Amino acid sequence: MIEAQDRLHRPHPGTVRYRLVAATVAMSLVGGIVLGLPSLGNAQNDGTGAATPLPPTDCLIVIADAKPAGAVTGNPPAASPVASPVAAGSATPIASPVTSDLATPVASPVAADPNAPLLDELYATSEALFACLNERNFEIYAQLTSDAFRGQIFGSDQPLPADQFVILAESLAVADNRIVEITAFEQLDAATVSVEVTYISAYQQRTGLWTFSKETVDGLDAWVLQSETVIPTAVPDGAAAIDVTFEDSGYELDPDAVEGADVILNLVNPTADDHEALVLRLDEGVTTDALLQSTSASLPEGITLVGQSTVLAGGEGTMLLTGLASGTYTIVDLFPNENGIPYLSTGMVTTFTVSD
Repeated sequence: MIEAQDRLHRPHPGTVRYRLVAATVAMSLVGGIVLGLPSLGNAQNDGTGAATPLPPTDCLIVIADAKPAGAVTGNPPAASPVASPVAAGSATPIASPVTSDLATPVASPVAADPNAPLLDELYATSEALFACLNERNFEIYAQLTSDAFRGQIFGSDQPLPADQFVILAESLAVADNRIVEITAFEQLDAATVSVEVTYISAYQQRTGLWTFSKETVDGLDAWVLQSETVIPTAVPDGAAAIDVTFEDSGYELDPDAVEGADVILNLVNPTADDHEALVLRLDEGVTTDALLQSTSASLPEGITLVGQSTVLAGGEGTMLLTGLASGTYTIVDLFPNENGIPYLSTGMVTTFTVSD
């Protein structure tokens, strides 16, 4: 088991995180403009001008009407893992027979569990959350998450209102998000439950304890994600390991070449400053100069997010990367130093290679 030490719900580029946290603070978490998503309807090409049907979506509000089997005391029996029906590497969320933005939870293989209907709803809600991220439908995502959780996404302990989240979220890195499994259901009170969710964001696997509360969303009962606590995640058998030591002006890797698609980065930061390990895949001909020259909070074209972890001064951490293809991967630190200059500019960059 390993434990992720970063403070983000999912990996984001260092500059994105820093700029967006700064933007959140600058906005003082008050006011803001509601940013609507662009319409999905388009005019017909046959000259009729009629709107084409909306494309199918899995970013939905899941109706919560299942009743808990009963109050849980002591250590409740863990629910059987709900395995994701998608193949590894597939980003297609589970389908739901739905109309508009309402979803009927799909059937679960844990029907024998007295809480199976409730687990179905939590699984469907979790799938909907990731579908909203994948589809970049941040309005519905905001409806299914609390202000506190949305602030947590950007590494802040301050609540982030939905309208401001929609604005800031447009700069989140594009990444594939999918569930691996959901386990360990626990009823905390009549309207609050928790589950352990293992998921992959980009190429980074994490496990978090997700707490949901039943709230009214658009006049409907729905499970709203309140918080996430990162907990240890299982390491695949045969995963390769790389020790990454942060230095004042660089990284030391041992080894710098491994075999296999699953890689654990053991991160140690003995320095006096907070640092990050931002793992990227650069297209041929693209260099890290593009990161320094970019004026956008998003990653430049030709650079793909793989994973990210923040390690505080004097701290340690781990990052589990899974499904890596053969090739070269780049680690950079885009956090600013005391002069406001990204550590990348002072030499915080290195590479490692993966082979079959």
